[in-house]
Amino acid sequence: MRFHGLFIGIDRYASTEIAELTCARRDAVALEALFADTLCGNTVLLTDTDATLGKIEGELGRLTTCSSEDIVVISFSGHGSPDHELVMHDSNLRDLGGTTLPLDSLASWFSKIPAKRLVLFLDCCFSGGIGAKVLQVDAVPRDLRSTVHRLEELAGEGRVILTASKSDEPAYENPRLGHGFFTYHLLQALQGAKEVVDSGKISVYRLLEYVTKRVIDAARLIGRPQHPTLLGRIDGEITWPVFVAGSHYRAAFPETSSAKATSNIFSLSAFGFPPELLTAWAGVIPSLNELQLSAINDYGILEGNHLVVSAPTSSGKTMIGEL
Repeated sequence: MRFHGLFIGIDRYASTEIAELTCARRDAVALEALFADTLCGNTVLLTDTDATLGKIEGELGRLTTCSSEDIVVISFSGHGSPDHELVMHDSNLRDLGGTTLPLDSLASWFSKIPAKRLVLFLDCCFSGGIGAKVLQVDAVPRDLRSTVHRLEELAGEGRVILTASKSDEPAYENPRLGHGFFTYHLLQALQGAKEVVDSGKISVYRLLEYVTKRVIDAARLIGRPQHPTLLGRIDGEITWPVFVAGSHYRAAFPETSSAKATSNIFSLSAFGFPPELLTAWAGVIPSLNELQLSAINDYGILEGNHLVVSAPTSSGKTMIGEL
């Protein structure tokens, strides 16, 4: 049994008529790196100019030669269209039918892939909304069959699809997080969020529950609806090891391997704080305490993460707020 992965992320499009995205490429790079570090096997990353219709169909064709005992994971982050199509780097608004990958065509490819288990992550949407990953077109969809129906055709026995949102909802990306809401929380879950780990393994079904709740909450904060969904079924529980960000991930995101903060307040220079500020802090605070170090090193307060701190008076909460 081998693992095969195909990871696609498109921010930049050949056509100037297609709006650029900000996080789709990063979504694909992060997922490919994590899977390559953890499951090894054979992974392929296609982003921006490499993510053409021809190259993507070529990789789908390659997957048709895998073994029936293999596991295949495919992820797509980018624009969807109101007419149930995945928009490629070289897609043309004047010929969407001939230059995109319709869900019908993807279903046809899936039927030819003999893998025992196939998981598809779709961080795109087929419903409009400002800031959403949907192609803005004036045309009315040509085929009125629902997106749900088309996705159900993709799913089935041995096939599981996790979508970023319901078929009638937008899927949003957040430049502050550096990812789409869906992929960001998927990455957190894969790396061992306690809600999804059981006996040292990740349950894919628990993963969906975790991602769904976190995405709903994140979208609610910006006043928008977004509910990830699961389609398809695989007999028995699907489990993966807890994912580890190794050499591939560190190479893709070198900032994640930066030095940890220590009790010495000047260790914060590694995070970009200017010497003048550190000197001012050092004149008031002799050292960082365990609460503050935990906020930095364990909970990512300097990476833009939200944090609620409940601690006694004079425990260091003000410093965390300043950080």
